[in-house]
Amino acid sequence: MAHGEVDYFELPYDDEERAATFYRSLFGWGIRTREDMPGHLPFRTASDGIGGALGLRGVAGPSQPRLYVQVESLDEALAKLDALGGSVVVERTEFGGGAYAAITDSEGNEIGIWEPAAG
Repeated sequence: MAHGEVDYFELPYDDEERAATFYRSLFGWGIRTREDMPGHLPFRTASDGIGGALGLRGVAGPSQPRLYVQVESLDEALAKLDALGGSVVVERTEFGGGAYAAITDSEGNEIGIWEPAAG
């Protein structure tokens, strides 16, 4: 993946089993559970497709669907937001694969941006 590519998304759910059944049955997504992350169900859209997760609405995920765009530098992208009419919803957050933040664009749409870990 490269700067500017959409490569991950999150979909909120209210009922874990209902949501997992829906996406497994309709699209064949390989949804799995994680003992270390209750309420968070990671998946891949296909064998080499975009990754994502179902998350308990407002607890283990956003309250609305959120796509994530990869950036070369999260800090540089965040520094540009005000001048472009965007704002920060979730501050820079480190995780094992790098760092992410949630922002609004100039039209009020919420999206995620993320920078992969070095190496």
